[in-house]
Amino acid sequence: MSANKRTLEAVVDGPFDKAVSLMLDAELADDSTVRPEIEITTDATAMVDSAELALLDSRYEVYSRGRLLKEVSRQRTTRLPYLSRPMGAPAIVDVSAARLREMLATAARWTRINKKSERCATLPPSYICAMLAARPAWTFNEIAGVTETPMLRPDGSLITSPGFDEATGILYLDSGVTFPDVPEVPTLDDAKGAVSALIDPLAGFPFETPTDRSAALAVILTVLSRPAIEGPAPLFCVVAPTQGSGKTLLAKCLSLIGTGRVPAVMQAPSDESEWDKRILSFALEGLPLVLLDNLSGVLRSPTLSAALTSRSWSGRLLGVSESREAPLDATWIATGNNVTFASDIARRTVPINIDPKIENPEDRTGFKYPDLLAYVTEARPYYVAAALTVLRAYVIAHRPGHGQPPMGSFEPWDRLVRGALIWAGEADPLAGRKQLRTDSDIEYEALRAALAAWVTVYGKTPATAAEAAKRGETDEVLALGLGGLLARKDTLTGRSLGYALRRVRGRIIGGKHFTHASTLQGTVSWTVE
Repeated sequence: MSANKRTLEAVVDGPFDKAVSLMLDAELADDSTVRPEIEITTDATAMVDSAELALLDSRYEVYSRGRLLKEVSRQRTTRLPYLSRPMGAPAIVDVSAARLREMLATAARWTRINKKSERCATLPPSYICAMLAARPAWTFNEIAGVTETPMLRPDGSLITSPGFDEATGILYLDSGVTFPDVPEVPTLDDAKGAVSALIDPLAGFPFETPTDRSAALAVILTVLSRPAIEGPAPLFCVVAPTQGSGKTLLAKCLSLIGTGRVPAVMQAPSDESEWDKRILSFALEGLPLVLLDNLSGVLRSPTLSAALTSRSWSGRLLGVSESREAPLDATWIATGNNVTFASDIARRTVPINIDPKIENPEDRTGFKYPDLLAYVTEARPYYVAAALTVLRAYVIAHRPGHGQPPMGSFEPWDRLVRGALIWAGEADPLAGRKQLRTDSDIEYEALRAALAAWVTVYGKTPATAAEAAKRGETDEVLALGLGGLLARKDTLTGRSLGYALRRVRGRIIGGKHFTHASTLQGTVSWTVE
């Protein structure tokens, strides 16, 4: 084997392939290929700089996200057992070491000078790929998300041209769909007409109240205005009393209008430790909408609660020990039959209640659009334009306030999406949240029962947790009332009750709350005020 071949073998970090050598030498002699030449020298920094510039000028679209190199793919996504993605949907994926080397080999001519002072073609060294990937910052665009649909920018203008939008970091991919033009200066009448148009495909769903229909419209507006919402968006949950009511169909319909595809479906884990990794996995891919389908029982998750009020997420991937971080801008929608919510989830949720009020709702007929999803898929450009008209008109009108208390932790979303719907004549999409808190907050019910039991037994007389627990041994009313505050496996003791009372101290239910009456020698007495 010649010295040239041994040297090239070392550079490519693998067995020397004669075919590769011939291909590279032929390419090197071909002056018609206009690519920068990068000579392998001892100046690694200069080579990495040149490699980065070559990628920027190449046909490859490389981005940065979460301090990693990324590209957008419709196929190269890892299959996950708990996440079902729509076929062909674009996703943000890692640029692996092997993929980066392939890109660099195509983006530039790589050469080296052999011992005979001859210039010969070679492949980019692996260490150059590793050094480029390890840089703390690059000149590549920072990608925030991918869309196949026009969207609203923070300044009220629209993303309508395919390509990378520098103002928002959104990559708009041309899906071949032509969307109608949105009026440059739409009026309130235009907005009202657009709302009426958006209601049309939802006509077959048995919304309990106009508020529930407005909340469904809010899902569409949220997805299309996500770059303009400088904060988190709430969880939307479609709730029905029985199966077959159309919950999942409604979620798919809303997703089709907003994204052009049915939603990615994630299974809600029973183990709290799994929430973190599952949330991170779709944050890394930049999924625009995620459906938690067919929930049951009580939705309780401190991790999900934190995600709903976060703009980024960090953690460890499943099966590996390395940490990752990524923006978290997905719109969340859930479905469930009589699903209830823990208090931390309930305050982050917008309910969409539907009720056919018949025994077998799956047997219903007479729908305006029998194959709703096929119809929406075909007509969605019209509905997208209608939704953007509502948003654009509201911005042109200088976003008049709706006069209601804002939804805590979601003020930017409240000002834009909720504000636009109320301004355009729709019902308040948050009007159903009061009943949601009353019906779904288990701690609310437990605390109300505990306050009532305490007042019945003690009135205004202070008592310690130990005294109350002791009395509960013979007083069934007090035992049942206070027992609801305890953790699942706890029994009623002075210690367990003391912890529970400290957790709910000061929370007002029906004008009453637990508070400290006095502290004597480290022992706390409690009363209800």
